[in-house]
Amino acid sequence: MGEFFKGWRSKVGVATLVMALVLIGGWGVIEFVKWRHAVNYPYGWSHCCIKQFMLALENYAVFYDGHYPTGKECPEASLSLLYYAGAGPDANAMRGKTVPEEIVQAIFDQEGFLGPDTCGWHYVDGLTQNDDSRLAILWDKAGLGHNGERNPTGGREVIFVGGHEERIPHEKWPKFLQEQELLMASRDEFAVKGGPFLVGQIKMPNGELLDHFEGRYELEKTISGIDGVRKGIESGELVRLKWMKQDIQMDGERTLVLVLPDLGLRSKPVTFMVKNLRPTPSRIVFEMEETQ
Repeated sequence: MGEFFKGWRSKVGVATLVMALVLIGGWGVIEFVKWRHAVNYPYGWSHCCIKQFMLALENYAVFYDGHYPTGKECPEASLSLLYYAGAGPDANAMRGKTVPEEIVQAIFDQEGFLGPDTCGWHYVDGLTQNDDSRLAILWDKAGLGHNGERNPTGGREVIFVGGHEERIPHEKWPKFLQEQELLMASRDEFAVKGGPFLVGQIKMPNGELLDHFEGRYELEKTISGIDGVRKGIESGELVRLKWMKQDIQMDGERTLVLVLPDLGLRSKPVTFMVKNLRPTPSRIVFEMEETQ
């Protein structure tokens, strides 16, 4: 009988321990849910990551001659063009961290465009890749954390012209907005107009002018800048005669020589200057000559 009670007490002890662990675990889950609800109040958890827009905006601009999404009745509507271009962000990303996904998806299903109340992103409309890379193009309106949580320390993730991202601390946010106003006020025609950074033409020996050439080519490059002289050769099957700002990212003197080996042609050297990330001249001509 003593052995029976000894085994029974042992089983009761194990059962009690298991029940205690279950209760503690359940309490922990409840507290976690309460905490998560608190930190994500009132919009709920999300992962509408701003980083999804970094490459999407740049790819869109390259396709549209250096212009970021623009032309609609409000900035949020212009930003919607990313969705229709298939540039990457879906309805969940486009909603931002404050708008229910089903609302945004319903708008897109009807081929509509987002507005101030249906998009949680602050988008700066009208910028181009020729703008100052210090200009911000996108940030979260509500200033929430990465997963939609309350942000007790403040600060926001910001996407800039050119595709880089930075977190601006809360204490620097007012100064940041002032700097953005000054940068917007100082935009020049080159930035506003957008388009190619540099445009070229090919002048054939018979005088014919070409704005492109399909066939083998080599482009010899010499760059003289503060870091010295660098040389390189670009080659391919289609001569690209439009250069965007991101193709030429530093000041200095550049000399280009175009070679069309299948035609036995080589251009005279073409030289231009880049100062303050502006080319002079902004149009160049490759005068082709027969090689000896």
